[in-house]
Amino acid sequence: AIGSGTDAAYSVALQPDGKIVVVGRCFNSSYTNFCVARYLASGALDVSFNSTGTVITPIGSRNDYATSVALQPDGKIVVAGYCYNATNNVFCIARYLANGALDTSFDGNGKFITPTGALIEIANSLAVQPDGKIVVAGACKDPRNYYDFCLARYLANGGLDTSFNSTGKVITTIGARDDFAASLAFQPDGKIVVAGYCESGSNQYSCLARYEGGPFGAQNCSLDIDGDGRVTATTDMLIATRIALGINTSAAINDINFPVNATRKTWPQIRDYLVSQCGMSLQP
Repeated sequence: AIGSGTDAAYSVALQPDGKIVVVGRCFNSSYTNFCVARYLASGALDVSFNSTGTVITPIGSRNDYATSVALQPDGKIVVAGYCYNATNNVFCIARYLANGALDTSFDGNGKFITPTGALIEIANSLAVQPDGKIVVAGACKDPRNYYDFCLARYLANGGLDTSFNSTGKVITTIGARDDFAASLAFQPDGKIVVAGYCESGSNQYSCLARYEGGPFGAQNCSLDIDGDGRVTATTDMLIATRIALGINTSAAINDINFPVNATRKTWPQIRDYLVSQCGMSLQP
């Protein structure tokens, strides 16, 4: 148990180092809050995470539910769900540092509540684009009293991304009655694919919607690992060879002299590029 009452887990993510991050809701005194737990590969709680392996975070004014989690290449943990904002449930999001503390570079306090204008909002899925923007999908109740697909996109530093549908959010009616967006994924060209289930008459059907979301340079991978516009044996190919041999830590760039015009000279920069653009799984 993490909270003082009933706990429930809703989503899990696996870090490159084998640690397991689980999110959900935990009862904390009077209300449920976001809760995050991180486990070692052995199954024990990781006490390097908030000193206990767990963290409970109140977001809204009453009950909060964390329903989805995603990991950034820099090790930060992004959690989305829905929170009560004194009127109804709305989208909400929080970002944590690798040590379990809230990331204050995200909207100043590590959390953000997003009313989309719907009567009730339930966030079900979260994904992080290669450029750091965060997309959340779920269901929002419309004036007909039915649920529709709804999405919100956030900037990497917090706040809604107004380049997305001019408001940072979009609500889409799919079927004749309730529509619930349950999962999302990105295409290499930046388009956002959302899947869920929709009601038409007395039946439910699988349904899909695709949104313009890019481009964001997804999977823009090349052998120019240091970003200097060239591929050389003493930098790019040496790094690639070391990684291929199993050296997937900062030791992969030991004793390498990077060109002055290289845009990626540190292991975090190179790791982020290889993870986000080349689809590799590397340690922080």
